[in-house]
Amino acid sequence: MRSIPGLSNDLFARSSKLAAKARTAREAAPNAVPPSSSMAPARVVDGVATLRIYDYIDPDGGYWGISSNEFADALDAIEDEVTSIELLINSGGGSVWDGLTILNTLRSHPATVTARVDGVAASAASFIAVACDEVVMMPNSRMMLHDALGLCIGQAVDMREYADFLDDTSANIAEIYATKTGGTIEEWRATMTSKGLMGQWYSAQEAVDVGLADRVGGDAPVDPEDRAPVKAAAKPAPKAELEPDPYVAKANARKLAEAGARHGLSV
Repeated sequence: MRSIPGLSNDLFARSSKLAAKARTAREAAPNAVPPSSSMAPARVVDGVATLRIYDYIDPDGGYWGISSNEFADALDAIEDEVTSIELLINSGGGSVWDGLTILNTLRSHPATVTARVDGVAASAASFIAVACDEVVMMPNSRMMLHDALGLCIGQAVDMREYADFLDDTSANIAEIYATKTGGTIEEWRATMTSKGLMGQWYSAQEAVDVGLADRVGGDAPVDPEDRAPVKAAAKPAPKAELEPDPYVAKANARKLAEAGARHGLSV
């Protein structure tokens, strides 16, 4: 199989991270059952529930990321009185199908859902964010989208069929972006394929500019004229000059004379 730039390093880094998590858990509680999910329960304050997707999206869940089943359980546990959900996202994406399932569980919930991208909403995490009622990019956060990818083993006919399947899957995802932005599926497919596996990356403001997000969150930047004047640091007191050591001075003079003699220089 040909080497795919960036993919091998990403898989290696991910597997190393998962192995470290498992090792830490075993050392902390050697006789305990490993945690089944990195999906934390919702935190509810004044009718607003906060959920986090701070991991990969993976059908197996547990150490591998957050599955749609784990997310649905966390969503179902939220009280009926909740009228607003804040979904905080920092995810490199993952499974298309689990991503679509998470998206639709949020769509079917009666509460208003605001997606807040804290770090990155990449790949599947990007279309989960875009499908929410409001999308807020925190300062310096990023969003990335690309075509669906997968692996196929089989004959030539299988490869062709799978390529068509990936195109169809990607068109389905492009429809989510088009619905949010008002663009067309064809336009977003062109964007999704333009950079290959690296994907099309957007800064917080760029995501707003193209319509994928509604606003950049956080405190407004402070005008330089409104900043409190910064006091100059006090200059350190001058160090007292030391008298040169006559023995050191004489030794240095001798070394300098010897060097000059070796190179035919006079001093």
